[in-house]
Amino acid sequence: MRSSLAHIRKLRATVRKYDLPRPAGFDTLTDEQLQACYNGIGSDKYASLLWLTTRIFEVFEAPAMIHDAGWTLYNDGTVTEWERSNNRFRAGNRIMAETCHVWFGWFRPAQRMLFRQSGELLYRVVSSQVIGWPIWAGSRTQGV
Repeated sequence: MRSSLAHIRKLRATVRKYDLPRPAGFDTLTDEQLQACYNGIGSDKYASLLWLTTRIFEVFEAPAMIHDAGWTLYNDGTVTEWERSNNRFRAGNRIMAETCHVWFGWFRPAQRMLFRQSGELLYRVVSSQVIGWPIWAGSRTQGV
């Protein structure tokens, strides 16, 4: 799945608006660099489902873009950087869960709980030794 440059710019604006945690140098990446590394929410292994998982978890797209950049451009193959990337993703997901407002009124507490749990689920997948680590270890690239 490839996002348009307009969509990348929208996600970048969200990153700035909520001051989402990101690695040093992230703000200097070009839109084209982000477009090349951001695949939506999910693994390329299941490319035919990326549109669906991205749509379901779209509130977490900005942290996912940062996360993909970390895994693609800042991946040094170490556990330390893997954990940093995952922790930034978790923190970004928590910020987005608290700041997005889809439903209103008395549904808001349930909505926030759902978003918190969804963000935590995404974090647990990418930080798992079974799913996340093999992808991190196998996607080591040239860096920025």
